[in-house]
Amino acid sequence: MPRLYEPLLAADADGLWIAASPETGVGTPAPVYRLAPGARAARLVHRGGYASIWLVAAGHTVWADVGSLRPHSSSTRQEIWRFDGPSGAAHPLACVDELNAVTPAVQPGSAALWTIDGVPSHGNYGLCPERHLVRIDAHSGRQTVTTTFQVPDEPCYSVEGQTFVAGALYFLDDFSMPEKLYRVAP
Repeated sequence: MPRLYEPLLAADADGLWIAASPETGVGTPAPVYRLAPGARAARLVHRGGYASIWLVAAGHTVWADVGSLRPHSSSTRQEIWRFDGPSGAAHPLACVDELNAVTPAVQPGSAALWTIDGVPSHGNYGLCPERHLVRIDAHSGRQTVTTTFQVPDEPCYSVEGQTFVAGALYFLDDFSMPEKLYRVAP
């Protein structure tokens, strides 16, 4: 296995998936590997972008947000990719440049990915009083805002540790004191 600093990991029925994170710094094109159950070494499945921003898996499918640096710019182009089955057949799905979110939760049955997107106050990322619950279609990558809700006086921090269960997304706001557990239904 090549050295990867702080790689992203996800497991599904086909094995352990390993991707270069933004912290890895391997350069472009960044690798995605699959370590099959019982295998002695990981197999390179895909190379693209400078890193994977997030990586999730369920069943026989893996999704990754692959970031690419735009030529002559400091901005990043982000695109959702889907890898199917043990071969890891790669399919680019959709651009996610406008999505200000982190690792989504996979809906049971793998029909959708769900995440929270911060809505900056008048372009100020220091304050996000509103959040969007975003559904990402697992087959097309299309993003749909299903609910807008208030998180008073909160900065635009990334929501980590989300899970989708029983028809709702749950996440812990560990930035507030005391911490708050949110349940947001589509």
